[in-house]
Amino acid sequence: MDTVTAECHGFSETVASRGVSIEDILERIDVEMRDQVARAIFESITTGVFFDQRYKVHLPDGSIRWIVAKGRAIFDAENTPFLGLGSVRDITLKKTYQFEPRQ
Repeated sequence: MDTVTAECHGFSETVASRGVSIEDILERIDVEMRDQVARAIFESITTGVFFDQRYKVHLPDGSIRWIVAKGRAIFDAENTPFLGLGSVRDITLKKTYQFEPRQ
């Protein structure tokens, strides 16, 4: 896990450098969105379909972040996923301002 992905999901660089499981990431995703994101991850790593999700993350300090994650799995000659390429972005400020009433 790179430092941007770690920060977006509330993991320290030390924890991220040792590796974070998909289950650990899913645990922080809002319960109402978790199954959808889990299915999208599964489809991406089993079929190679493009992953494109927006979801809410509950951080250990009680704060919430909105994340956009996009990418795809790269498969080897035996059709086994060995690498994930993509991007993760924190869009919390955009979501916050999107819902504020205009005056």
